[in-house]
Amino acid sequence: LSSSALLQFWINKHQSDDVATLYLRNIKLEKGNKATDWTPAPEDVEAEINTVKTDVATLTTNYDSITARVESAEGDIDTLTGEITGVKTRTGNLEVRAGNIEASISAIEEDVDDHGNRLVSVENAVVEVLPGQIALKADASEVYTKTEIDRKIDGIEVGGRNLYQNSKGPFTLEPKNTGQAEDNYNLYRFYCEMELNETYTISADIEITHGDFDQVSVYPYPGGSSRAVPIPSNGRIKHTFVKTSETTNSVLIYAGLTGSTRGQGIIIRNVKIEKGNKATDWTPAPEDVDAAINTVKTDVATLTTNYDSITARVESTEGDIDTLTGEITEVKTRTGNLEVRAGNIEASVSAIEEDVDE
Repeated sequence: LSSSALLQFWINKHQSDDVATLYLRNIKLEKGNKATDWTPAPEDVEAEINTVKTDVATLTTNYDSITARVESAEGDIDTLTGEITGVKTRTGNLEVRAGNIEASISAIEEDVDDHGNRLVSVENAVVEVLPGQIALKADASEVYTKTEIDRKIDGIEVGGRNLYQNSKGPFTLEPKNTGQAEDNYNLYRFYCEMELNETYTISADIEITHGDFDQVSVYPYPGGSSRAVPIPSNGRIKHTFVKTSETTNSVLIYAGLTGSTRGQGIIIRNVKIEKGNKATDWTPAPEDVDAAINTVKTDVATLTTNYDSITARVESTEGDIDTLTGEITEVKTRTGNLEVRAGNIEASVSAIEEDVDE
């Protein structure tokens, strides 16, 4: 195909008035002349996972923000509690003071019966207190819910072809130059379950880090045969083999040709072991995709639980603040009334004492 092309599907009808519906699923367009089983494009899998990770990052940011707001509210509660304690102490002192003054008035009134009772009744004063309202609200619309994120994750459909798990790499073979025989057998072993007498193809990206060579040995091990595989210009090697021994449970890739790897090093990436005699583009093993999705689901579940806990703390904090605000208002009102009462009583005492002196 060129850079763009049109692919059309037609329905051949037996009669002009026939009605038919065509449903297309699992479309796969690939290089070559052999159709392999359907797998999603790696970009689709990466895009879905990246979308979920972005949602998790958003949830984490909002969770941190809510946590900071709760801590701030808890600090406000501590401040209000301290203020209540101080006001209650002042109220207690004023009540004692008022009691002592009233006792003095009773004694003076007994001594000045002939001067009349000049005590001025005490009027209660009401002081209106308008405490600042503290509003703390966890807005659920700021974050994605667990159900919404699960729906996104469940929409990912992965068809697995890669039999080797954790295949992305990098798998690094540092050069060996110790003078020992093993220097010439510098290899990486890729374990994989394979069926007897079945054909398999291994492919991988090879980056040469040390040495000058253009081939690597690939060896189904144990029980297979080692083969020299050329490294093409794009660096991706391919080798097809048949599992002929029951004991074969892995594939070896050497840093060059087996028996002559001393001083040579490579980095291996994007390994793929698949059934058949044709290498297809790298995709992760289905188990790897499932593990990544499960990890994200676990993170979402944890963050959702923490979010629910924070929401409960916010609601509890709001209740405490409302209670404290009401108590402060009541205590301050009582304090104001007592201060007015004490002032009026002291004025009455002074007037009575003047009458007594006369």
